[in-house]
Amino acid sequence: MTCGRAIVLGAATLGLAACAAGSSAPRLTPGAAGSAGARGSTGSAGSGGPPACQVNVLPISPASFDGLSAGPSSIMRVRGEVTGAVPPLFDWNWTVSLADGSPVSVSSVGSDPSLVEFKMGSIGTYTIAVALTGTSCGGLRTITAAKPGGHVATFKLRVTPPSNERVPAQILERQVIGGTPTGGNVLALDPGIVVSFAFVRAQGGDALPSYVRITDAVSGAVLETHTSSNGPSTLRVAQGMYRTLVVPDGDVAPLTFPARSAAELSAGPMPLDDGTMIAGAVTDDSGAPVLGATVVLRAGELVSTTGTTDANGAFHVRARAGTFGVAVSSTLAAGRLEATLAAQGGLVVADATPPPALAIKLQAGPLVTGTVALSAKDAQSLTADTRITLAAMTPIADVATLAVGAGAPRLLTGDVRFSLHAAADGTLTTGGVPRGIYSLTVFPAKADTSDAVTTAMLDLSAGNGATAVALAQKVMLKGKLLPTDVAAGVRLVALDDGGLPIVSEGDAGSDGLFQMAVSPMRSYALRALPRPYQALARASFPVVPVQNIDYTVPDRSMPAALLYAGRVVDPSLQGVGAALVQAFCATATAGCTDTTTPIAETVTRSDGTFELMLPDPDGTP
Repeated sequence: MTCGRAIVLGAATLGLAACAAGSSAPRLTPGAAGSAGARGSTGSAGSGGPPACQVNVLPISPASFDGLSAGPSSIMRVRGEVTGAVPPLFDWNWTVSLADGSPVSVSSVGSDPSLVEFKMGSIGTYTIAVALTGTSCGGLRTITAAKPGGHVATFKLRVTPPSNERVPAQILERQVIGGTPTGGNVLALDPGIVVSFAFVRAQGGDALPSYVRITDAVSGAVLETHTSSNGPSTLRVAQGMYRTLVVPDGDVAPLTFPARSAAELSAGPMPLDDGTMIAGAVTDDSGAPVLGATVVLRAGELVSTTGTTDANGAFHVRARAGTFGVAVSSTLAAGRLEATLAAQGGLVVADATPPPALAIKLQAGPLVTGTVALSAKDAQSLTADTRITLAAMTPIADVATLAVGAGAPRLLTGDVRFSLHAAADGTLTTGGVPRGIYSLTVFPAKADTSDAVTTAMLDLSAGNGATAVALAQKVMLKGKLLPTDVAAGVRLVALDDGGLPIVSEGDAGSDGLFQMAVSPMRSYALRALPRPYQALARASFPVVPVQNIDYTVPDRSMPAALLYAGRVVDPSLQGVGAALVQAFCATATAGCTDTTTPIAETVTRSDGTFELMLPDPDGTP
């Protein structure tokens, strides 16, 4: 920090002798930030309303903030230009800091305290702050000395403010230059638009409470609310295009709206009719009514109400106009049988005219039973807590028919999903199921045994069947992280790529080698999570297929960490504390194969400041 004294005579500001280097001066608190880009960022100090004056930080030598370079002989000279009213006497206080907050020595030039210089010895950003003591006047500018030839990468930063902030979550795109740590970045949040929703019955005008879901047409982010009978419900949303789904309470058909701008979302009070009623009955293959079956029509995001059959097998649903698939779900042994008709070429519903009654016949045919004898190497693997799932490997044909009025019956295919538990002796029975080929997956009760999650085939296509399943033994997933001298301690996580809740973890050793026990015959997505003390960024690697033997992954390089520091501010340029900031790769790269998983995340401090460690686009350390 350096400081100097100035007096104002009319319109002129005169600098006097420099203050002592140890002069105490209040620290400048960065406030409103201005433009950002190649020239850095400018702004005024303090908070609240506009300051009485402002100090513009101007380049003197070099004459521009563009194309700056760092090195042992690189010196930046700047001048502070005061605009607005100032008191007759004040001190200049200058500070310069690197991206990580480290101070840079600042020197006065001659006797003019508004003119200072500092060395730019390292690549990165330099944040120049100046304050005039005894005033609310100040200035802030961040300049960049980029790494020559550094690669440019784009990241998506998702900022989620706390619920008490009147600012919506939003995604901002930012670029970084390889090898160039940056500070002073400002994530200025858009105030968004407050949209309101209210629905009333078309007949009578009574309030119609409804669930409302809006989906960002680009990012897929979802916002939800529920209107009440006491008035409209509001959401604050960022600028963008959104699809809308409305599901009224009670016996009123849901409806959807195509993507619309945020400004077009508000709806209320919007009158809704009940929709078209579709009635029918569900029977079994003997013609007896089926109690408790559920029927729903689906056309993409648009669904009907859900109908449940009564003791006579009768049901009704309500739907908007469109062409729908039909799904019928009924209880079957330890699970559900869902019979479906695809939407393409499915049931046509018109606004004014209900279709003829639907006749749905469940004709699974004679049910069969499967018996499985389970065994495991570790007795702790097979207990009452062992979870077993049974699912049809392919759609089961001809499990039901659908006839519309006097029309010819159309065949529905079926899907069976059960959750089972084995007896104390390790045996289990499926109960009655349609004939077909099933996939049986066994999850050991204890995850830390040598027994693996095991999937086996249960063939019941010809009738009742029995089989024995011995739980497979885990195999080792091995590999090496590079550079070995800095990768020691990185946590490796293997996630089942099929969506099952299977996770294995292991740490890289001093030689960069890692290994973890995983269930065989599965594919895994690999994540690498550095420790806080490591100058490395998170990484996601390509999916690894593991067979029934140990598998060694090709050497993987860890990306170097690149500091990206800054501040999240609201529309009034005040810092937003406790905001979640998550970084995502904009496009898939070698060290970031999954663009849906955050590669860095943090929570802002009370003043909105934050630091993220992003993958350096210039590669490994």
